[in-house]
Amino acid sequence: MNLSRLPAHARELLFLKEAEARARAVPEKNRDLVREHVSAAKRRLQILPGFGEPGVAVVTTTVLVDAIVILLRARALRNDATADQASLADLEPAEELERACESSTDAPREWRRVLPLLSSDDPLAMDRMGIEALRADGAVLERTTRWLAGHVDPRTPQHVVWQRRGRIAALVVVVLYAMLALYRALAHTR
Repeated sequence: MNLSRLPAHARELLFLKEAEARARAVPEKNRDLVREHVSAAKRRLQILPGFGEPGVAVVTTTVLVDAIVILLRARALRNDATADQASLADLEPAEELERACESSTDAPREWRRVLPLLSSDDPLAMDRMGIEALRADGAVLERTTRWLAGHVDPRTPQHVVWQRRGRIAALVVVVLYAMLALYRALAHTR
């Protein structure tokens, strides 16, 4: 069987070559920081079920902005071998998001709507917004945060290699099971 005939996304799903290359591209000294940042952002995403409630919409929107900033920091750590915890203090979230979204073909359509929220120095900016504006901007924030989370892979190269081995082993088991089932079916028809 010639695996090169499989669609590229199917080969990637099985062999994880691109994922491994992305994981290897992360500077070794930043891997733990990237993982820590991605975990922190994902914890913030867990509060979303209460988003539509008027009493918590401001808090939820603020936490989503925080999650985007954390993911942008993880992205900077992943992409820049010279980046460290201290250099992240100079990160301009709106500019970093703009770079990330403009260099991607699958960024959320309305990502520009979150730029004012990321660049605002006013701690009461979200408190002054109406609930409908908060809900609309919050929905864009959520999509943008989830998109960013999907583009910052905290896995180590070793983790990706073990995932590949597990997927190949699972495929082998399925093929062997199918062959056994076919053999039994043919044996019973005789």
